Amino acid sequence: MNMKGNKEKIVLYAPVYLGDFIWFTSALDLIYSYDKNIKVSLIIFEEHKKLISADRFNIDKIITINKKIFLHKNKFIRYIYKLFWLIDIPKIIKFYNYNLIFFTIPPKIFIKIFSKVYMFKNIISLDSVFQGSKIEKKDYKYFSKIIDTTKFKDSHFIIRFQTLIRSLFPTYNMAIPTLPYTKYLGNEIKSLIGETKQYKVALCTRGSADWKFLNIDFLKEVISQIDDIYDATFFVIGSGDFKFDDTDKLKKLLPNKDIRSVYNKTSLLELTEFMKNMDLLISIDTGVVHIAAAVNTPVISLCGPTLPTHSAPVYHKGVSLYSGRSCSPCDIQINTNNKICNDMKCLRDITADIVLKNVKELLNERI
Repeated sequence: MNMKGNKEKIVLYAPVYLGDFIWFTSALDLIYSYDKNIKVSLIIFEEHKKLISADRFNIDKIITINKKIFLHKNKFIRYIYKLFWLIDIPKIIKFYNYNLIFFTIPPKIFIKIFSKVYMFKNIISLDSVFQGSKIEKKDYKYFSKIIDTTKFKDSHFIIRFQTLIRSLFPTYNMAIPTLPYTKYLGNEIKSLIGETKQYKVALCTRGSADWKFLNIDFLKEVISQIDDIYDATFFVIGSGDFKFDDTDKLKKLLPNKDIRSVYNKTSLLELTEFMKNMDLLISIDTGVVHIAAAVNTPVISLCGPTLPTHSAPVYHKGVSLYSGRSCSPCDIQINTNNKICNDMKCLRDITADIVLKNVKELLNERI
């Protein structure tokens, strides 16, 4: 359907994790590269609001969701919050005559209310977004269009997201993730970083989920091997409970290495500017990987339970390391037997030697 020039209105439903949200900005960019007059409103997690580039995207309205409550472990708390949120959002935006695109599959109650009560003009979604996350056949009746993802089985999620946009607009362009201008934070971040050795290497040791983490002995070996060749300062980054900050453990194991903590010390915008100042990021496959790639910082992403063809950094100096075990990808929480894997052989297969080989290739290019 050709909508150019029709002043179409769209709501993009994208309360997704950080990495997925960065890919989502490429879909947003695709809309505006097609037609800057299209009115776009967003439904996103509150913490991601500042990652929308105001100088590039002219967003009509942003409806936010509290991520902590929305994903709360207590089902009753989640349900009550979602119920009140659904009742409240019509006060912010009148949905009639809007098109709705789902970038992640919402709770079933959302689908029914969006379709039957708010009466969107068109409701579009992929039939599945992430492994195990599918729209049931019996719920197809609530959608104007369901896109079959079978042909995207081995495609990056950025391709899937942009395919959603093409289902509304006849555009054949591609787009890349777009993050806001952060240069104004430069002096603040340089003060945080301080005086360093020749190379600045960031280490993200844990992901957004508890099961995403790098073994401390592996990190010790990686730091030792890199510092034997390069004069480097290492920064441990991350967010969440301070008990997951591995800096002190690493400093005790490697007292002669320059290892510093930036754990919980930056906002997402500050982290974006921080990554611009790094020579390299080594990380578990998590959101910060995609921040680094978006600001052209070389990155090594360690994919064990996740599949690099789906979630690799979108950057020519982004390297995904993957052991390809038969049990991978599992994404843990949606493992076929619903059991959490505590062994992580898929990550232990990726040795410090393998990481160092890729470090050499990436850092030697920056000399």
